[in-house]
Amino acid sequence: MRVIFCAVAMLACLAAPSDAQTEDGPQAAYVEVGGSTMFYSLNAEQPLAPNRTVRIGAMLLPHLIGATTSINQLVGRGEHRVVLGLGLMFVRGGDGQLSAGTATIGYRHMRREGSFFQFAATPFITTRGVHRYLGVSFGKSY
Repeated sequence: MRVIFCAVAMLACLAAPSDAQTEDGPQAAYVEVGGSTMFYSLNAEQPLAPNRTVRIGAMLLPHLIGATTSINQLVGRGEHRVVLGLGLMFVRGGDGQLSAGTATIGYRHMRREGSFFQFAATPFITTRGVHRYLGVSFGKSY
């Protein structure tokens, strides 16, 4: 549990707003259905550089809790981008828990100060192999 808390705290510190970071690109808040935490997640994304972002997200269900973090590289210009990312996912509930690496390979449409949409393959990488998964995200950039 300490490892999860430390990883989430480190990425939250990276995502803390500063004047230099907000000029690089829009921030975003969105809901991902499926994706990195399997069911859904509420996410916040902060730019680190003109084409790189950090994401932190969480999921809460009656007997399940999850967190996800990732670093994403955006390829392209304007509103239409390819997103490539690597991250970590932690899910705990009932009698078990799952920690896995995640990847993001997908399409993103994001308007500055407007709508956010993303469709991506989000495979889990565990000691048992790579497990295919998909996610669809909707939200707002600001």
